[in-house]
Amino acid sequence: MTMDPHPELLSTLLTPKADEFIASPYRFGGEAKAEKHFETGFVWRFRRIRESHPPDVPIAVFHAFKQAEPLAQGGLDFDDGS
Repeated sequence: MTMDPHPELLSTLLTPKADEFIASPYRFGGEAKAEKHFETGFVWRFRRIRESHPPDVPIAVFHAFKQAEPLAQGGLDFDDGS
């Protein structure tokens, strides 16, 4: 029998969207507001990391970038609000 040490963290297969750190115009009222939200959040997160992380320990950062081909080239529409 395998014990799950953090069931509250691993209880769903889907990613909770409410706390997701993204720059989607439909969530923030336009491109400019979405970009501002993302940049402000990015700076805040890295400031918190710098303040609390030992300076002699390296940090690895993995950033996922969602890119799509234009619809005219057969790409998918990721700004449809879903």
